[in-house]
Amino acid sequence: MTELFIKMPYLLEIKSGKKTVEARANYSNLRKIQEGQEVVFVSGSLRVNVIVERISLYKSVDEMLENEEIDTLIPGANFEEALTIYNSIYPPDKVKKNNGMRVFSIKLM
Repeated sequence: MTELFIKMPYLLEIKSGKKTVEARANYSNLRKIQEGQEVVFVSGSLRVNVIVERISLYKSVDEMLENEEIDTLIPGANFEEALTIYNSIYPPDKVKKNNGMRVFSIKLM
């Protein structure tokens, strides 16, 4: 089973059901994840199991935010706030180097 590490505030949003979409740079280890696969998000001792329902690929953070519901990615954030947060985690050069952003629509198990 694939384990993905995530910052605690985001894991708590997943656990609560508010965050239903996870996005990351398109790293090679993420390319192995398939729709229908179980994934475990981990932060410290907290583990949350989900099923990947949909996978999308975008060329940039901007394109991703224009096509996904921002509140499902970062609950409570607007476009500019989400853009700032994602660019601080995944600067444009990192996104380009990894051929974009990979987005997982997830459902709690």
